[in-house]
Amino acid sequence: MAPMSTPYQQTIELGEQGNIVLPESICHHLSLQPGEKLILTLEPDNSLRLTSLRIQIQNL
Repeated sequence: MAPMSTPYQQTIELGEQGNIVLPESICHHLSLQPGEKLILTLEPDNSLRLTSLRIQIQNL
């Protein structure tokens, strides 16, 4: 997976039960599979960061 040179942004919608659907292009770029574990981090500036647990482990 090649690193991106600039951030990628896309508007997504929060479902009624708090669920989100990741865009297919993001899933494809990160090779994410259904059921894969993700880490959601609330940053000090109130932004959210979503990280693949698999990719985080690979980068150790």
